[in-house]
Amino acid sequence: MELRFSHKLVFLVAFFMIAGIGFTVWYAVTQETRLVGEIGIHEASRANQMAFEALYTSMRYGGGRNENRAIIKRLNDVKNIEEVRVIHGAPLVKQFGAEEDELPVDDLDRSALAGIPVEAIEKIDGRRVARFVMPFIVKEECLKCHKARIGEVNGAISVKISLEEYDSAIAGAIKNIIISGAFILAVSLALSIVFLFRVSIRPISELQKAARIIGGGDLDYRIDLRDGFEINRLVDEFNTMAERLKQRTNELNVLNKKLEELSITDGLTGVYNHRYFYARLEEELLRASRHCKPFAVIMADIDNFKSYNDTYGHRNGDRVLRDVASTIKATLRVTDLMARYGGEEFSVILPETDKKGAIIIAEKIRKNIEDRDFPNEATQPGGNLTVSVGVATYPVDAKTGDDVVSQADLALYRAKDMGRNRIESA
Repeated sequence: MELRFSHKLVFLVAFFMIAGIGFTVWYAVTQETRLVGEIGIHEASRANQMAFEALYTSMRYGGGRNENRAIIKRLNDVKNIEEVRVIHGAPLVKQFGAEEDELPVDDLDRSALAGIPVEAIEKIDGRRVARFVMPFIVKEECLKCHKARIGEVNGAISVKISLEEYDSAIAGAIKNIIISGAFILAVSLALSIVFLFRVSIRPISELQKAARIIGGGDLDYRIDLRDGFEINRLVDEFNTMAERLKQRTNELNVLNKKLEELSITDGLTGVYNHRYFYARLEEELLRASRHCKPFAVIMADIDNFKSYNDTYGHRNGDRVLRDVASTIKATLRVTDLMARYGGEEFSVILPETDKKGAIIIAEKIRKNIEDRDFPNEATQPGGNLTVSVGVATYPVDAKTGDDVVSQADLALYRAKDMGRNRIESA
């Protein structure tokens, strides 16, 4: 097993070395290729400007199309210039016409004739070429010879610069980098293997053994090894590991309990939430059916709460929700469970309670809410902030938990329809 671990460690070291050198080579090649492209574009731009100035000078001194073509031919003979081409725009075509080699041949030409300077890196027969296409914008001085309007695009010059020489130099550099990198990798890997086997493998194996024994519960185990400062510190840490694990476990238990409480509690009112209500409802249904006991569900909804909320704002509305929740909770028995069902609606589970008992508790809830003083309640209908209550029981009104809730909810709606601030039962 120690041999396999050693092989894995050596493999990882070799892998990261190769990956590091490979990434370095890739990054260097990428950057050099990009830089060569930028240099090529710059050279194409300079050649473009040179061609423009030569043509402009020729035209100022009366040179015609033949002279211009001769200039273009001389430029095309310059080393590393792949192509220089003049493209005629609409005004030139209209005035002088255009031969086939003076018409736009691709989207880059057409973009330049629309007044947009264009630069690009292209490939011709597998070779990279930097291209720059510059439009001619008609100026006032051009009107001496050209029939066009100021601001129109008279034409453009397209220049291609070969990057073959640069790319060849990069290829040679890459070859040298690979050869030197392979040598450095071999030497580094050999030294790393010696270091790993002589210095690291034995201490790591001892640490593995100690961790396995201490993980099994023997916290008295000690490592009889002093091969370096870091190892010495690790040995000392083993003496306190068991206590730390115990402390962390206790802290996690406390935190999990808090998280569990948060997951079942409504953040605003502090009572249980809708999800926990239904979980407990299923438990109560099973218990009641097993022991042939009844239970009741109360649904209570604050009357005209939307009007109150719209008039006095959500902060006052939230305060009312908290006060109503605390009033209902104070009215209930210890065995009863209350939850915020949603919005301004609250639900209550009354274990081992028949309809008569549930109505008595529901009336206490209604009365206590009616008698309590709430901020700004004088503007509510009737001068009080009140609740309407619906009551349903198992098994008289329904046979399932969902149906008991539905029946209580229907009774609540009847209470609303019949004037609010009242109790209705299923």
